[in-house]
Amino acid sequence: MINAGFGEYHLWIFSALIALIILFNQYIIKRKFNLSPINKLFMIGLVNLMFYFNFPTSSQTWIMVSSFRYSLPAFLPLILGVFMLAAQNKKGELIGYVVIANMINMLNMAYYPKLVLIYLPTCLVIFYFLNRNIIKQKIEAKV
Repeated sequence: MINAGFGEYHLWIFSALIALIILFNQYIIKRKFNLSPINKLFMIGLVNLMFYFNFPTSSQTWIMVSSFRYSLPAFLPLILGVFMLAAQNKKGELIGYVVIANMINMLNMAYYPKLVLIYLPTCLVIFYFLNRNIIKQKIEAKV
């Protein structure tokens, strides 16, 4: 099931873990019952994910991978919540790196090994321009 999750959502599979950590920290540890929009999105996504895990499936891997796409309504609010959390904490550039890492992770070497010749240089160029713009903004902020 975890392999199917990575195959379908790549690194965004960790958005469920981030949501669990954020909600656990806020409601269990800090005991702050604040229903911010981010917390609402995380709750909606986790409740949808609980419903998804109760859907019938088979022990055959090809059916499990095929039925994993039905979890999209659960992961959309979780991913949006991660974007909003990054924007709230002014970590938007970090999300850019995650998006590019997902693009690199998209390679399926078993079927199309030549794609690495396209994706790797593209990702490196995007990383270069992201870093250049971030450094430029930090220098302008100091001046």
